[in-house]
Amino acid sequence: MSIINRIFGKHVKLSINENENEIALTESGNEKVITFNNIVYSKLKKGSILVDGYWDYFLPLPNYFNKININNIKNKNVVNVLVIGLGAGTIPYQMLQTYNNVKITALETSAAMIQITKELLQKEDLKKLKIIYHDGYDYINKNVAHLRNLYDLIILDAYIDDKIPDVFFEKQFIDNINFILNNEGIFAINFIQNTKNDLRLLIKNLKDYYKIYYLNTGLFSGNLIILNMKNKNRGINNLLQAFNGLQDNIKLEAYNYYANIKSENKDY
Repeated sequence: MSIINRIFGKHVKLSINENENEIALTESGNEKVITFNNIVYSKLKKGSILVDGYWDYFLPLPNYFNKININNIKNKNVVNVLVIGLGAGTIPYQMLQTYNNVKITALETSAAMIQITKELLQKEDLKKLKIIYHDGYDYINKNVAHLRNLYDLIILDAYIDDKIPDVFFEKQFIDNINFILNNEGIFAINFIQNTKNDLRLLIKNLKDYYKIYYLNTGLFSGNLIILNMKNKNRGINNLLQAFNGLQDNIKLEAYNYYANIKSENKDY
């Protein structure tokens, strides 16, 4: 979800009222946009994996694990990804179109978003995507014992309008994420920079477990990608290796942002 991408003058293909929230699918040219109360939650572009938004900056991350596989750090080929907050499936769509060894589970509380995802994504992609209609916090809390060290990459992109629910800032949630993330894992967060979301509290609870990096997605975006590396011996040079072998357009879209990534510091 992006706080500056709002829709004006686009053709509404589908509009659903869910719990007094308006969820809409609109089209303009080759672009499909899914909004929640007029705030963009997902985008898809015909003929393109990239969508020119913050979603693009998660796309290189599965390749990070492919590269450490090559270096014999891990002994498996599948990259297990958990997405908390599916939206209408932009992140799974991009990753499943790019990688043939990604296994994705997505947690989503909106039946309407799941419905739109199933209409937009190709059948072959849906076969490789496990969608669970459940609150992300509750699901992880109830199943944490069975999920230990399961995931390579966990992406938190859960919002109500432009606010992250408070439970995702709690230390208990961060503890549980750490428990289900493997030792080489990355916990990636789409963080909207506004007064509703407490960055200081979030970082305070993350510091005990992770080496933290901030990836700013542009002056007018408002989205800050927080990359938390569980193996504190790894860093930006390892992240940049994720671009090796990727398509040139993906490199052009995201590489410079990663190259200018900042480590956690007192300015935040």
